[in-house]
Parts: sequence; structure tokens; C-alpha cells
Amino acid sequence: PWNGIIVDEFAEVNLGDEIELEATVGESNDRTNLNSVSNLNILSSTNELPLPEIISTADLASEEMYEGVLVKISNVTVTNEDLGYGEWEVDDSTGACVIDDYGTYTYIPVLDDFITSVTGVVEFSYGAYKLEPRDDLDFLFETLTYGDVDENGVIQAYDASITLQYSIGLDPLPVIDPLPWEDWRILTADVDGNGEVQAFDAALILQYSIGLITVFPVEERNFIAPESNVKVSVCNNELVFVAEGELFGFEVNTGGLDIEMPDTDLLICKNGNSIAIASATALNGEFLRIPFKGNGNSNVKLEMVINTEKVEKNINLLENNVQPINQFLGNFPNPFNPVTYFNISLIESSNVTIHIYNIKGENVHNYENNLDAGQHNIKWNADNKASGVYFYKVDMNGREYNGKVLLLK
Repeated sequence: PWNGIIVDEFAEVNLGDEIELEATVGESNDRTNLNSVSNLNILSSTNELPLPEIISTADLASEEMYEGVLVKISNVTVTNEDLGYGEWEVDDSTGACVIDDYGTYTYIPVLDDFITSVTGVVEFSYGAYKLEPRDDLDFLFETLTYGDVDENGVIQAYDASITLQYSIGLDPLPVIDPLPWEDWRILTADVDGNGEVQAFDAALILQYSIGLITVFPVEERNFIAPESNVKVSVCNNELVFVAEGELFGFEVNTGGLDIEMPDTDLLICKNGNSIAIASATALNGEFLRIPFKGNGNSNVKLEMVINTEKVEKNINLLENNVQPINQFLGNFPNPFNPVTYFNISLIESSNVTIHIYNIKGENVHNYENNLDAGQHNIKWNADNKASGVYFYKVDMNGREYNGKVLLLK
């Protein structure tokens, strides 16, 4: 927002020109503009154009901060094909906005037409904000298959993987679509419809690929991401992340802290000091440990994306240090068929019990053993159990963890 302004005079410039000029800032019919231009110099040409701001139709219709700015609206439907004077109306379900015809595009609006995206500059005239597409290239008409990011006709875990990689700046498709992705591919990966490709989108695609969901949030509109909070502590030169609520997608950038690739069974990728994970089922409790090396600074700012919420957290590597404790590190795979493993880390010899219950509350499996300190993977074979949700209670010398698993046959 606030990064564009309309020049009210003709000048011989081309798209991609970098310019400097002197002008007077004025108001014309309540629109801010530049006029009385002088000393216009072209500094360089054929520069890459700035990316448009991705906004909703409601924001376009009401927010002055986008006046004169190059913006893009997505997944809109024509709600009025003729408002008069070349103007027409679209809506992405947040509230309608007006599109005008100052540009040279050839599209003729038809009531109920669906348009994948429209790009243009926001104008203000006759008391209303309007989008001014420049030409036909500002319109994208695609029949999208949400989640099929590699466009092979099937929504698979691989689509989740490349979405996760893209979320932290990796280049998963360097041959067919190098960074930045084409608009249509970004829309295909943005399955929650919030305008960004994040680890949470990868989690949703993963869920779809194994049948946990059958419709993506972007197709239903008015979606609210699950709430979650992530607490961070430090233990033995590891950043320890603990989830509260329902965590599916998580991204973290550790700034100048030198980190290593974590050992985890989750879908994960790393790009420099950034880590992203995605899970088909909700994570609760400790879900990630990131080893790090000292950077000469005890204070670190973590930039995180928790599902879809962006959060910054300052961590003191000394003050936040905690003593190691017995930890339940989750079970994998989940969903499973018919075997899953409960992963446990013990700092001392401990009595470990696992009780598993079906959805009726009936106890269907028990495990008890005294285990030595170290890492343990405890196997549960549910070959003789019916598909469905099961609940578990893990106890390690009085430290208890609860959760659920999904058996899919």
C-alpha cells in the first residue's frame, strides 16, 4: 500500500523504465496525483516490473492506501456486467468492486463469469475506487485444479512437498517454472485462498492426497484457519518448539542463527536459516527440535508462520535454556495402515505405558515396559482393528501425553 501515484500528464516513457522527475502533488476530484511535470529523466530501461499487491475486492473498493497502486484481485465473479460508462462489477465474496475500461483489454464481461485473477492500477473517480486493467495480459482465465501444483492430473503428496519448498523460497520446479511461479501455479498452491503460499497450504494438500478432506478452503470461501500457538525454548543447543491448539503448517526463520536440518518424520524442508514443516494431522505438544551452533549473540529473533498467522518472537539462548526431560515425540506415520510407531526420548531409565482407546472409549491396546535412557520407537500393529480414529495416553514416569491417531485401511 501507499507505493504508487498517478501522473496526470503524458510523457514518453515505457513499461520498465526507471525514472526521476519533478512535479507538483495535487488533488483532482479527490484523487491524489502528480502534475506540472518537469525534468523527467529515464535512468534505466527494461527493468522487471514490481509485483502487484494481492488484495480483496472489498479492500479495493474502500481503502485509499491502494490508490495509484498496482494490485491483483483473485477468484472473482462478475456480479454486474454493465454499470454504464464502460464500468462493471466483480466480487470475490468479500464485497464488490468496480472495474473500468481505461485500458486496452478486449474482454467483454458476462454476468456470472469466473475470472481467476485481474491485475491493474487502482483509480479514484466520481466518488469510487476502480480497477483499471492495462491490457489482456492483466486477465487470467484458467480452469484450476486446486492442489495439483505439478499439473499431472493427480493431487499427491509430491504437490504438498513442492508447495512446502516454495513457501520458504526454494525453487522446486527450476525447469518448467523457475521462481517466481506463474500466477496460475501460485493460485493452484494457495488452497486456503489467503493470497500466500505457506506451509499450511502444503498441509491441506497432504490432507487431500490421503482423503482426510475432499474440498479445499479456497473453494468454500470464508475459511478461518485453525488456531494454534507455538512456544519456544532452548535445550542442549536445540531450539525446542511446542504446539498448543491445532498446528498443521509451520515456518520459521532463525535470522543469523546457524541451524542444522532437524531429525523428524514430518514433511520438512530447509533453505538456509528457514525451516518449513507440514502435517496431515494436528500437531500438539513438542513437534520440532532444531539443532544450532553458537553465533556469538545470545538474542535471536524468530520469524514464524503458525498455520497462516505471522508471529515474531525474541529468544534469549541463555535465559530460555531448559533442563532436558522425558519427551514423547509423536507417532509416525499418522494416518497409518496398519503399523505406526510411538517415538519416545528418555533422559533416564523410565517406566513407559501406552494405552489406546477406540472412539467408544474402549481400551483396545496396552503397552508397558521399563526402558533405558535414549530414543525408542514403540510399534503398534493395528492389523486386526477397524479403520477410524483412536486415542492414546502415553505415560513416562508420571509425565503424560495424550493425542489421537487415524487408521486408514
